[in-house]
Amino acid sequence: MMKQTIKQHFVAAVALLAAAVTLPGLDAAAQVSVGAGYLSGRLKESQGGISMTTATDGIYVGFSYRVPLNVHGLSFEPGVFYGYGVGTPDLQGIGVADLNLQDLYVPFRLRIDSPISSKFDVFASAGPTLGLGLSGEIRSMGVGVNLYDSSIMEGSALKRFDVLFGAEAGFMLWNHLQLRLGFDLGLLDVEEGATKAKRSSVHVGVAYAF
Repeated sequence: MMKQTIKQHFVAAVALLAAAVTLPGLDAAAQVSVGAGYLSGRLKESQGGISMTTATDGIYVGFSYRVPLNVHGLSFEPGVFYGYGVGTPDLQGIGVADLNLQDLYVPFRLRIDSPISSKFDVFASAGPTLGLGLSGEIRSMGVGVNLYDSSIMEGSALKRFDVLFGAEAGFMLWNHLQLRLGFDLGLLDVEEGATKAKRSSVHVGVAYAF
């Protein structure tokens, strides 16, 4: 059942992306970029004035689809990215545990480009990002717990869906090779129960535009 639900939302995200890039009034000179890089995540939990931040380090991989608008330098750039992160939180009364998270991100950003020369272009983008938690596990002393299973986590399970605000900047060489640096800040509480939790991430990577 869980796998079926994840698949349904993944298909919905891809369908939404496909619909977005075929909106009327968009320039036909679209450009697909495939990229990968380093992903640093944070889960900040707070309750009763006490907060704790769990850090993860990992990778991301995916693609974006840039469609120029009818305004000089401005374009619409949605995408689909997979993120994988691991961490070692220190749990009170238990000790250090192993954490791994897998997520799907679907950004919808407006991008502005400022060509410096025919071979060098600086760009920046910003907009909302939809987040979908694919899987999450915390493991200690050989026992693994599904972080999205509310029957096991007893009211402190993670919620699968999030809405984030993201921004990105970078430069492009020879109209193809890109360096990208960006961040996403979670806007929703992603934990059930009395504890409040928000996610955020920073990424840096490279992409190639076809």
